[in-house]
Amino acid sequence: MKKRIALIFIIATIAVGMGCGPKIIIPEFNTAKEQYEFAKMQKDNSLLARKDRREERYTQAILAFKKVIEKFPEDKQYCSVSLISIGECYYWIDKFSKSAETYEEALKLYSNLNDIRPFALYGVALSYDHLKEYEKAQYYYKTLLDAYEKDQRNEVQDVLKKAKAKYSKVKVK
Repeated sequence: MKKRIALIFIIATIAVGMGCGPKIIIPEFNTAKEQYEFAKMQKDNSLLARKDRREERYTQAILAFKKVIEKFPEDKQYCSVSLISIGECYYWIDKFSKSAETYEEALKLYSNLNDIRPFALYGVALSYDHLKEYEKAQYYYKTLLDAYEKDQRNEVQDVLKKAKAKYSKVKVK
């Protein structure tokens, strides 16, 4: 299955690279997991893109993640992580307002999903920090720290460590 997704990804990447324009070929898969894995490959590939192509690649990844949400709206697991990934993509192309908006949408739609909530809180805090909206950034950092201080998951502990460092440096008038 992963080989099939990787092959389709390679074909799509070659088609885009051969001058077929900035459009991406987003194949339709039968499961949310497959659709998400394709989108994730697009995002991961964006990290490797030349600097002058990075924004285009992240935009392609955003479209691929939106396809997950569009095609499998009932799948909360993959829709929620797709929305978080869209927020990350916007963040990496310096579209901090869109990033914050996307993370807030994830918090609103999936507030009961403990798997994504800490990452959404951290993402929205970081986005507001970059926008110099320090009071909002501080609010989200504090909300994250208060809500998840006892969470023992390694990935959450990593986020908490970063949030603590950022929280102490946020400038509030």
